[in-house]
Amino acid sequence: MLDDYIRSKDINILCKYYFPHNKTAQNLTPKQIEIVRIIAYNEYPRVCINAFTRYGKSQCVALGICLNIIFHENKKWCIIAPQDDQTTIIRNYIAELIIDCPLLSNLLDIDRSFGVDRLKKEVSQKRMTFKNGCELRTISAYQEAFRLMGFGVSGGVIIDEAAKIEREAYAKIIRMLGDEPENSILIELANPWS
Repeated sequence: MLDDYIRSKDINILCKYYFPHNKTAQNLTPKQIEIVRIIAYNEYPRVCINAFTRYGKSQCVALGICLNIIFHENKKWCIIAPQDDQTTIIRNYIAELIIDCPLLSNLLDIDRSFGVDRLKKEVSQKRMTFKNGCELRTISAYQEAFRLMGFGVSGGVIIDEAAKIEREAYAKIIRMLGDEPENSILIELANPWS
């Protein structure tokens, strides 16, 4: 039954099933469903999400990444923002979703014998690895973003506050897609006034 919902891309049902305690997952609007679906299923290689603050774009991106990790293996994801504290916004939403979803929390590659406290600590890290080969990192693109050098993705790159990324940093971000450009997705998030 669940496989039917996955095949038919029924994001509304899938979000309610996998994230039963998440308020956003339980009340998605049609456009939010579209955002989650595009990311969960890698529907388009380049996506720009331009919406006002409090629209739910960061939460939708978090839902999409979490579903993508559930549905795929060996995908590397990177969340990039101009400053470190901005990268934590989406990462914190993802952490909440991992804790809410037993399947995802069991996929997280940690020693489970330490319990919930260890799980909470692990999902707050800048790098999370999963038993299905997936990985999620958060990196700041501060100034020219030399810290981005040498890291490639096979899942995708999410650029939060994309309009605030400097040109030199943006060029380095695009090179990160070089590992598997035909399979990698670039998602840019911005506010309409940026």
